[in-house]
Amino acid sequence: MASPAVEVVAPGRLSDCLGDLPATGPDVLITGDDLCYAVFTSGSTGTPKLTGVRHEGWFNLLNWLRLEYGLHQGSANLVVSAFGFDLSQRSLMMPLFCGATLHLMASRNFDVAMAYRLLDEHGIRTVHCASSTLYLLVDWETARGGETLAGLDYVLFGGEPLLVGRIADWAGREGNTCTLLHQYGVAECTDVASSYDLAGIRQGGHDIAPVGLPVHNTEIHLRDERGSGVGTGEYGEICISGTSVGAGYLNGEGPESERFTTTLVDGVPRRLYRTGDLGYVTESGQLVVVGRMDAQVKVRGMRIDPNDVERALCRLDGVRQAAVVPWKSDSGETELIAFVVPAGDGLDGGGLRAGLLETLPRNMVPTRFVDIPRIPLSPHGKVDRAALVADFGNQNADIVDRPLKANGSTAMIVDGVHAIWCRELQRDDIAIDDDFFALGGQSVIMARIQGFLIEELGVEVPMDQMFRNSTVASIAAYIESKGAVTQQ
Repeated sequence: MASPAVEVVAPGRLSDCLGDLPATGPDVLITGDDLCYAVFTSGSTGTPKLTGVRHEGWFNLLNWLRLEYGLHQGSANLVVSAFGFDLSQRSLMMPLFCGATLHLMASRNFDVAMAYRLLDEHGIRTVHCASSTLYLLVDWETARGGETLAGLDYVLFGGEPLLVGRIADWAGREGNTCTLLHQYGVAECTDVASSYDLAGIRQGGHDIAPVGLPVHNTEIHLRDERGSGVGTGEYGEICISGTSVGAGYLNGEGPESERFTTTLVDGVPRRLYRTGDLGYVTESGQLVVVGRMDAQVKVRGMRIDPNDVERALCRLDGVRQAAVVPWKSDSGETELIAFVVPAGDGLDGGGLRAGLLETLPRNMVPTRFVDIPRIPLSPHGKVDRAALVADFGNQNADIVDRPLKANGSTAMIVDGVHAIWCRELQRDDIAIDDDFFALGGQSVIMARIQGFLIEELGVEVPMDQMFRNSTVASIAAYIESKGAVTQQ
């Protein structure tokens, strides 16, 4: 058997392995155009594409963050996102770039209780995260009256539209000294293209929060469908040029590469990336992002084309026709609703979810499956998605006949857990052995439930256990086994 190409060294053996190596830097020549890292992104089609980031762009971003916000050796950072996300790269590398301490969470899934505890115990000063992660941390601190998050130096966040109402009260409370940096960017252009200090949110907030001014050596252009520039306040496609533009899609060909172009900007040839995002620039020069130009939507930070989900659905047995539309829940989160015309007698929502999970990421699996006799069409013969959305309030996904209540010694715990689930999933038809994810639950909602279990039942269930016990009955059994319920 061939020896491995890379030796894996346990942390405890690092000092022994490194002791005999020279302390000088390696004699390796790296240019600004060399590839620094590559990350998968959904691109403009929803199909994953491997995009490359150059050393010049990466150094420019990290150096700008250090200089612009005064990050230093004391700017300890906690990584709260999965390593595969583009924002995780700067979360991992920024503290190392400025000599600060990097802290990692010992949980495969985001655990808001663990994250908040680590913020406090290790003197964390900065956090890079998605907007939805910030909401969870804010909710946790608000419910418990803490001050750890409000006392951070910086939270740098973005990746999905900001719901200002979710953080406005917390941000505006007396004694909150945390600087909130609302940032915009794409993986194809070194993750961050602009940044905006949300200090103004304390004086009334914004209908749509700006994402600010470009980072150093980066320019943002707004162009119409003909490629011409638009005026202040006019909508246009957001295009990025400058040092941050990446190396393109690696080993990729076809229309996707058209996003990376060389064009004239003020008469000078510049490499440009067309993001497909729609936005405008205010009188003060601040960029505001208003949505996507194409059919894509963002679900928990992931760009998704509902057409890709429809195609996957129609490949499954039992589906004759399907239409997938985005829907804003009462909490303001975007989720996907699938309207399905069954090929047989009925619709098996659980089977459809299981089938989709074999080929799609969990974020692309709809939260609800609605059984309808036909897909409505517009006068032009296209799927009438507006009609589907309008009718959704009167539609319900199929409910499997299962027990809604429990008997015996666990009944009190089950009732408490069941009430939290119904409230957070916004459903009153949940059975005690319904699977959380089969009901359309997501990790963001699971984290909220974890917090309410502490607040209302007085018991902390680790996030890993929350994922292992994904029914009301199994979570209640776990809580009872620990004997940890406190009468509230």
